[in-house]
Amino acid sequence: MSDSTLTAEKIDGDSPSPFLQGSPATTSTESSSDKDSGPRYGTRTTHDVVLNKFPRTNGRVYEKDIKDMFSMLIIGLGLKASKPKKFISISKTFPYSFDCNTAIEKMKDLNINIELSRTINHISYQLSPEVSLSLLTRFYSAKFLHSPADRTSHELVGNMVLQPTPKGLAIVQAFCERSGMKKSNLPEILKSNFNSMELFCFERDWKSDKILYSKYLLDLLFSSLMGPKPNVWSSNNEQDPLPTNSRVENHRFSIPEFQTAKEYEDVPGFSFIQFQTGNNDPSQPTSPVNNNSKTNGDAEVSPFYHRYFTNPESDAHVHYYVSLVGVRLFKDKVFHSQKDKKLVVDYSMSGKAVCQWLLDCTDILNVKQALDIAGLMVKNNLIKEIVPDNSSSKGNFSNSRNRHYTITDLGLQVCQWSKPAKLRIERPSGSKQSVKATTLDDILKDPGMRLQFRKHLSREYCLENLEAYMQLKYFDQTLHDYDTLLKYVHERGCKKDLMTLEKIIKRLLSLRKSCFSLANSIYITYLSDEAPFIVNIAYKFKASITGIFTNINREEEDDDLNWKQIDVSEMQTRTLTPFLQSHDQAIKLLSDISIVFTQVSQHLHRLMEVDSLPKFLKTISKKNH
Repeated sequence: MSDSTLTAEKIDGDSPSPFLQGSPATTSTESSSDKDSGPRYGTRTTHDVVLNKFPRTNGRVYEKDIKDMFSMLIIGLGLKASKPKKFISISKTFPYSFDCNTAIEKMKDLNINIELSRTINHISYQLSPEVSLSLLTRFYSAKFLHSPADRTSHELVGNMVLQPTPKGLAIVQAFCERSGMKKSNLPEILKSNFNSMELFCFERDWKSDKILYSKYLLDLLFSSLMGPKPNVWSSNNEQDPLPTNSRVENHRFSIPEFQTAKEYEDVPGFSFIQFQTGNNDPSQPTSPVNNNSKTNGDAEVSPFYHRYFTNPESDAHVHYYVSLVGVRLFKDKVFHSQKDKKLVVDYSMSGKAVCQWLLDCTDILNVKQALDIAGLMVKNNLIKEIVPDNSSSKGNFSNSRNRHYTITDLGLQVCQWSKPAKLRIERPSGSKQSVKATTLDDILKDPGMRLQFRKHLSREYCLENLEAYMQLKYFDQTLHDYDTLLKYVHERGCKKDLMTLEKIIKRLLSLRKSCFSLANSIYITYLSDEAPFIVNIAYKFKASITGIFTNINREEEDDDLNWKQIDVSEMQTRTLTPFLQSHDQAIKLLSDISIVFTQVSQHLHRLMEVDSLPKFLKTISKKNH
């Protein structure tokens, strides 16, 4: 594990992934003017993605693809609060539920249409039953799903009845908003009290899919974990307050993606310390994603509330249905040291409770990631074990219910339970940097600082500027990789062995498709006339971009499919030449796109630097006084 990333887990641990059998997404864009002539997806298509294998990194399927497939499944199932009764059932029914067999059947042809003003985006997956079952198991272990009939079941068994969790629904809402789905078309379940979770969302490295973190991000996460004040558990506790405003009302939630760990390797280890808003009302705590929800404990009762299943020692698969109150703690719990000395600890929490909160309330997908993150909290002296176990390695975090931790003095300073937060930026040398000296590049280089900036932009209704800027940077990096590899092939020709040559050809095809797909996504999402999150750019930029994308036709991509069937063993220099010429043409077209994209990127950077950054720093300064 490096200093700035946490490793993502393989789909099936270390075993070969079953996803090689699946056919991943086919996406296409249809002009509304073509609707009358039938469902000809791809007519006037700026780009049509056809992939035969899931995008993978180090043998793993990207976590974003797992989340997208889950979201499409829930949308496609069209879950209802109550099902029409054709006959009297002797078994209990549950709202918004489905069984495994129904899900597997649906995933054979998983598709949705996202309608914009003049465009329909069509996304589809075709998955074999074996792959579908593996995915359902993955969804279940990631806490996207649970069994309402057996809430203590931690494994998918047989034709189990399943129900989306609050975490799973937060993932679905993120997908809907990122795709530009209209509020009126959102799934019914998103408008219910099942949808009550504000997830803490991590950024991932766009190549390795590892979680990106910084010292400041860890402080933000720890503050969220501890809540605005101690969340002491008791069997007499009322339910955690639910948002009275539906999360659908705020319908602007997105998960940051496509960053690279390399950006942070040489960044000084500064951080904003003492993160909290100073609001000690647990009904209106600070959320790392959305701060607009108001709460009222009497408004609704969560379908996930239960005195037993919210006990931090219970075996429930899912414990938390809101994240804003923090992890459940024990008050004045008695422990005995190894010398049988009696210890009374003010506030304590089990390793199991910490990992449960991380799995329920953040967008991580496995226990290993939870253990890594909790281990960082121990390493950074935010929490410490009360009675260390000599049998375990020093500093390792355990998710056992019998291992307990307490907050350190430094942890108390970070979470600020009892006093308003102040903002401080520190450099490794110990010198303090004033808030006013913080630059936009400082913020963009640190995942934690950028997350706070995102919150500010969301409140100012201009989050799309940052999102578009980061996507444009990702496009530049992908195009750079494509151009570099193509130059390498031109210089070395086909002198490599056949296996290496085959890998290079496949990599070129993959990078080419990634570039066109990403360019199209940026255009459709942020720059076209009907973009759901349109950015404010000069008319000349928009006209140039529209002209380029209007002239792109599907023939630019069609010859890729022919090269998929190529017999590399028969490839000679003369057959390699047209292949390279095809990619040279693609590079030229992508370079034209890149020139305009670079101008847009510079414009957005300047816009955020001149307009958004001063407002953000002013807000921070007010909190410090």
